[in-house]
Amino acid sequence: MNITAPQIVLGTMDFGTRVGPEQAFAILDSLVAGGGVWLDTANCYSFWADPNGVDGASERVLGAWLRARPGARDAVRIATKVRQNPLVPHSWPDSAEGLSADAVRAGVEGSLRRLGVDHVDMLWAHAEDRGVPLEETVGVFGELVSKGTVLRVGAANHAAFRHPARRAPRAGPGRVPPQAPCRPGAAGDGTVPGDGGPRREDRLLQLSAEGPAPGSSPARVARWPRCG
Repeated sequence: MNITAPQIVLGTMDFGTRVGPEQAFAILDSLVAGGGVWLDTANCYSFWADPNGVDGASERVLGAWLRARPGARDAVRIATKVRQNPLVPHSWPDSAEGLSADAVRAGVEGSLRRLGVDHVDMLWAHAEDRGVPLEETVGVFGELVSKGTVLRVGAANHAAFRHPARRAPRAGPGRVPPQAPCRPGAAGDGTVPGDGGPRREDRLLQLSAEGPAPGSSPARVARWPRCG
């Protein structure tokens, strides 16, 4: 499968919180039945909707679905994100994990454990972390690609002038170039001016968790964005 070609992407942000496992499974089954491939999640989804203020509900539901559907892992591609996960419940953004090398490694390890997989097909830097040298973040992303833990990388909510692709080594054998940034106007601390919290909808994920629109299929999805 050519993972570089535009694909339909199913956003799973509310799985495990606003969308229960049974409904989530039905949506995932509908996506696969309709030929969909990409699933988008993040290690922080959705701490703000979880009474315990903790992370990982979306990834845990995806992991449960993969275990319940033999062969499903080969049929889908999984994109997840690091940066925004609060390390202390109900303490975002003060305890957000950030993008240091250790934080990225720990974040990906947790995602793999919850998903029950040995690699993810796409890893996004969910937002900028100006407290960490960009070279450190780019370096650990490259390390994960080299190990095969991550197949492709990207940056969301990064100012265009700081986008890692501008500083990353030229792509060559064994290297996967970063994706273009999404929403380059977002604030450097990972928030969007005026909304007081994490961005509730990435351009990458557009699934409505409210249920199907009249006359539509159960899973409403959007095409992979042309960011940048």
